[in-house]
Amino acid sequence: MQEASATDEVCQAFRPANFGGRAITLRRLLFWVHLGVGIIIGLVIGFLAVTGSILTFQPQIIAFAERSIQLTSPTQGSCVAPSDLLKNASDYWHGSATALALFSDPHRPTEVSFGSDSVVLVNSCDGRVIGNGCRKTAWFFFGRKGSASLGRSQWCEA
Repeated sequence: MQEASATDEVCQAFRPANFGGRAITLRRLLFWVHLGVGIIIGLVIGFLAVTGSILTFQPQIIAFAERSIQLTSPTQGSCVAPSDLLKNASDYWHGSATALALFSDPHRPTEVSFGSDSVVLVNSCDGRVIGNGCRKTAWFFFGRKGSASLGRSQWCEA
C-alpha cells in the first residue's frame, strides 16, 4: 500500500498543473517564459542598435540639420587667421574655447567649441560670428549643442 502512494506522488508531480480550469504543462510554461524573455531581450538589443546607429551618424545628422547654414559668397582671397576666429568666438560666448574645427568646404562655417555643451559658428573668411548652430539637433545631441546655446541660436527657425 505504501508503494502505491509513493508512485502516485511521483506521477502527480509530472501531471499538468490546474490553474482555473486550464492545464499548464511544463512545455507550455517553458514556451511562454522563453517567449517573454526573448521579447524583452529583443527590445533591449533593438534599442541599443538604434541608439548606437544614431550616435555613429551624429556628424551626418548634424550636417543635414545645418544644411541651411551655408556661407553664400566666400572670398577668393585669404581668410582670417584661426587665432582671430577663436578671439571673435570667445568674445561672443565670453568663455575659453576648447576646440576649433576648420573645414575644406568653403561654404561651411568654422565650428568653435566651448566645452561639451556649446558650439559657435564663425565665418572663416571674414571672422564674423554667425550663431550657435541648429536648434533641431540641440534637444537630441544634448552634449553637442546643449541647453546653454538654445536661447541664442538664430538658425533653423523653420
